[in-house]
This record gives sequence, C-alpha cells and structure tokens, in this order.
Amino acid sequence: ALESIVLQKYKLAGLVTVCSGMTRDEAFDEVERLIEVIDQACQDMIDGAKGKPEGVWAVLTEYNSPLAAPMGYCAAAILAGNTVVVMPSKYAPVPVFYIYDILVNAGLPDGVLNVIVDRFDASTASLANNLDAIGVVAAGSGDRLEDLIFLQTDEELRFINELKGMNPVFVYKPGSMKDAAKKIVRSAFTCAGQRVDACSKVIVTEDEQKALVSAILEEVKSVKVGDPAEIDTVMGPIMTKSQFELFEQIVKKFGDYLIYGGKRIVNEITEGGYYVTPAVFMGVPEDSDLCSIDNALPILVITTVAEGNDAIDEINYTEYGLSAGIITKDEEMADRFIREVNADEVFVNDPSVVIGPACKAKVRNFLA
Repeated sequence: ALESIVLQKYKLAGLVTVCSGMTRDEAFDEVERLIEVIDQACQDMIDGAKGKPEGVWAVLTEYNSPLAAPMGYCAAAILAGNTVVVMPSKYAPVPVFYIYDILVNAGLPDGVLNVIVDRFDASTASLANNLDAIGVVAAGSGDRLEDLIFLQTDEELRFINELKGMNPVFVYKPGSMKDAAKKIVRSAFTCAGQRVDACSKVIVTEDEQKALVSAILEEVKSVKVGDPAEIDTVMGPIMTKSQFELFEQIVKKFGDYLIYGGKRIVNEITEGGYYVTPAVFMGVPEDSDLCSIDNALPILVITTVAEGNDAIDEINYTEYGLSAGIITKDEEMADRFIREVNADEVFVNDPSVVIGPACKAKVRNFLA
C-alpha cells in the first residue's frame, strides 16, 4: 500500500489542491507527510513496538489536513492492531476515500477501516461517545472538534488532541531579522493560516519591535495570493464561507490595529472563492481573544513585551496548541525557553510548520 501511495503521490497532491485549496507545494508536502508517518509507523512495528491493541478508535479530522492527519492516524492505529472509524472533513473527503481504495486493493480486510462523511456535523459527538470506541483522535480546528474536549465521557476513553492553537513564536536577538521574518511569514500563512501547526502570534521585545515589524511587512508583501494550482502562488483561499465571514468580522472589529492586508481579492480567478490578503495586527489589547485564542485564519498578531523574561509568561498564557518556538542566537534564552514553555512541541530557529500534521500518529499511542 505504501509503495502504491508513493507511486501516486503527484495525483494525490492534485486531489489535495482541488479539494482543499492548498498550493502545489503545500499539497505535495501533505502527501509527503503522510508517506513519512506511514513509513515511521511501519518501522516502529519492525522494531517491535510493545503493547496490545485496544479496540476501535474514532479519528475525527478537519480540512486543516485533508490527507496526512486522517490517514496518518488511521495507519498508525491499524498497524497497532486496532480497527478505525474515520470521519474526515465534509469539505475535503476525497483524498481519504482515495487512500481507502488503495488500502482495500492492497488487501485490507473488511471492517478494519470505516469511513463516514457527515454533511451536517451531527454525528461527531455520537461517534466520540460510542461505548464501543476505546479512543478518539481530534485533529484540526473549529467547534465540531473543540467541543469534544468538553464531552462527558468514560474516564477510560483515550483522547489524542491535535487541535489547532496559535503556535506562538518568540523572536529574540536573531542572527538575521530578515531570515526571522521569512520564517514567521511562512509559519503564519502556510495553507492560509489553516494548518494545525501554523503560527498566528509572534512575540518580540520593545527594543526589537521596529526592526521585526519592518522585516515582516517587507516579507508579507511578497506573498502571492491566487490560484493554488499556479506554480508561483504562495497562499490559496480560506476554505469555507463561515471562516471567511469570521475573517471579515475580525478585520472590522480590530481595524484600528491592522497594519497590513485584510482585504478580499476579487478577479476572474479568485471571484468564486474566499481569497484575501494576509492580515497583520499590532497593538491589540492584551485581554482580547485575538491575542490568545486561535481562529485558523491568515492572521498574524504581533505582541510586544518589555523584555525577554516576559515572553515565556506571554506564551504560556496563550492557547498555544501543538507548539511554541523561539528564533534567537542567544543560547541561554533558547535553553530557558525549552525548559519553561509548556507546549508539547518546542522548536528553535525553525518555522512552526516543521512540526507537521499527524505529529502524534505514533504506533505506541495506539497500544495499551
């Protein structure tokens, strides 16, 4: 099955672009990430992963990762000996069905993998609450998945959380402010800010604010928004009408703090979709949700702190999601950041998107 996926990776990337609006490079990365996750899961089994399969897992995902997350988690769970019910996004289910066909043709037994698409989002809670499910994976963003955290479920139910957060980055005495800005812009606007590891908040000290803001604004101007199938497009559309409307509401509400972008792009190519210029905000009041809660949109909030020591508190106060990172040449600050930040994944001198979707799709997570 893995060999078949590798041989068809360009076709799969095309499906991802058509279904989700990811650019060519982003779609190819999505396929490569799935291959990487499956390959590692196979290697884990070869190396003798210890434990026993647990039963039925429910894998619930959204369009943030239409391929790597749903099928990466499914592959890890199945290789561990479990059966799976997967519910991909209603907006982009085709890549999941395509991989399903590959697995069936490779000999996957009936009933091991089951795909459900719910156009009305009415089955998510029921599936998560099903007494036959031993565990739930929630990967993506939006109320449908976030509400799962508050379900009254059996204490023995396993829960793997890959919900999108702000994935904040602290820029502190970087080797190059220009390179730092490149990493921030890439982190913020990959997949139009919708990927689970996309950054939506950058923190900088007062001393370096002016230099970083100038570098970010210079870099974001080079982000070409348009047809995701075109080779030079950097950012595609916002996926859904409701998310586009939320983007417009945020831009209107916080317009006094908008320093770049936030406008809809309408031309003969984009008029049928939700294409916008990336929005960059600065000076947003600290008690605003925009500073601490993610929206999975092409929005970047720049937050200023008095000194480096305040940045760690700021990050730990933020809904950071999967990760937090620092860009710096100061080794002492980097070491402290790694020790004191509470995020599951901490990265240094990289864009946040090095984390990748399906980052918890490990065979050991599906074994008792």
